Amino acid sequence: MKKEAKKLKIFEDYAFYQQRSEPEEVIIGTLQKIEVRLGPNTRDMPFLLASPVLSLRIYVTNQETAILSQFVNRKIKATGKRIDQSDEGFGWEFWISSFEVLSEDLEQKQGK
Repeated sequence: MKKEAKKLKIFEDYAFYQQRSEPEEVIIGTLQKIEVRLGPNTRDMPFLLASPVLSLRIYVTNQETAILSQFVNRKIKATGKRIDQSDEGFGWEFWISSFEVLSEDLEQKQGK
């Protein structure tokens, strides 16, 4: 019997997320930890969602960083909104409403 994936909420219930007009989409990819640029006019986004067709930085606050850190190097199915922050100088971001983990740690599977 297949184990049901647990849906984890990130911004799903937040008004700032719900009020955005961008359409929700589902992206399946690997959650990766990345270097954060330090300095003025930077945005702390330490995660990337990488799929075969695109890679998007993930917008998080400190609370979400603690949640997502547990799932680095795992394949996830994320529902969220692609937000263009180019006018603010930050480029495209992915704001996650919720996600499900689809695989175990990829490094464990490769024997690292």
